[in-house]
This record gives sequence, structure tokens and C-alpha cells, in this order.
Amino acid sequence: MNPVRTARPDDPHHLARQYALNTLPERKHESFQTHLEQCQTDLSQLTETALTLALATQPIEPPPALRKRILAAARAERRS
Repeated sequence: MNPVRTARPDDPHHLARQYALNTLPERKHESFQTHLEQCQTDLSQLTETALTLALATQPIEPPPALRKRILAAARAERRS
């Protein structure tokens, strides 16, 4: 059984969902990335959150003009 964690401002374990939503301040974002390299529990939680978000949304078809702009930018990037 996993013990219940009490969220503390300096405890990175309660930040995985905020990280997944990209709502962490830059300093905490960088700190959490470092923490993630060493914490399998939070990496699993992040993966689960990302999967839940991906499955909860409906794909949309981008406007044709957007596709053209992206392809033109990719071609220009490739040439440079």
C-alpha cells in the first residue's frame, strides 16, 4: 500500500499533473524535469496523465492554410 503524501511546496511529487499541463513556473518546471530523471513513480504518473489527456480529447482537422504554412516553414528550415 502506498502512503498518502502530504503536498508541500518543496516536494516535487505533487507536481506531475501540473507538469503534464505545462502550468508550472519555469523554475519548478526545470526542477521537476531533473527530479523525473530519478523518480519512476512520478514518471509513471506523468505518463498516465498524458495518456488520459490524449484519450479525453477529440482530434480536429487543421485548416488547410495552416498545413501549407507548416510545410512551407519545414521546407525553408530544411534548406537553411
